[in-house]
Amino acid sequence: MTQHIHPTAQTGFDRAAQAYTKGRPDYPSQALDFLASDLGFGPSTRLLDVGAGTGKFTHLLAQRRWNVTAVEPVAGMRAEFQKQVPDVKIFEGSAESLPFQDGAFDAIVVAQAFHWFRGREALREFHRVLAPGGRLVLIWNARDESVPWVQTLTALLAPFEGETPRYTSGRWREAFAQPSIFTPLHSKSFRHDQQGNVDILVDRVASISFVAALDGPEKTELLSNVRALGESVAPDSTLTIPYRTDLYWCSKSAQA
Repeated sequence: MTQHIHPTAQTGFDRAAQAYTKGRPDYPSQALDFLASDLGFGPSTRLLDVGAGTGKFTHLLAQRRWNVTAVEPVAGMRAEFQKQVPDVKIFEGSAESLPFQDGAFDAIVVAQAFHWFRGREALREFHRVLAPGGRLVLIWNARDESVPWVQTLTALLAPFEGETPRYTSGRWREAFAQPSIFTPLHSKSFRHDQQGNVDILVDRVASISFVAALDGPEKTELLSNVRALGESVAPDSTLTIPYRTDLYWCSKSAQA
């Protein structure tokens, strides 16, 4: 089985699994409610969580007693997943090379990860393992940059981003251009806030792939500046990090 893992994802996420667990937000319950009420997800739906990471989204699916299987290419993330979501089976594999039979799943979910994939290859593989009419759901938490201090945070991070794939670039959409083997994408957004102390903000930044891949003083200085920003925003140590949760969905078409 050939793995396709971006070098920054391989290095950064392998190092940052614990920071990912501590610093990343969960997902709003309204998004899960929508999957149930509008897309028909339930206990009988065979779900595959691709690029499951440490299980942030998988955990919420499993809480609803939905039938979910996970796949994740990075060893450090899989190890953390097994600690966080021990009741869900996780496999080694990439979006472009899934270790499952044709038509094995009724739906695929991808949380915070599709922008890392080789999009058209991944979609062909998703099409293969989905049953006829199967659903594909993509979900991202994006920082709300309409908030001034979040804009400052983005400015702190920008010098280190380089060519790292990002959801906000929108380039992931190119995989869905015609001709497509999936129906057109639909979308819905939800407001979502993460609350905690300044340590959560520091862990959130430390979990970013290109930050985790940094070494030595450069990383130390960046995280120190992030902590100072958090303390200036929340001098009483209670911090709210604002997000917009974007949910996209489509269905497998008959076209091969």
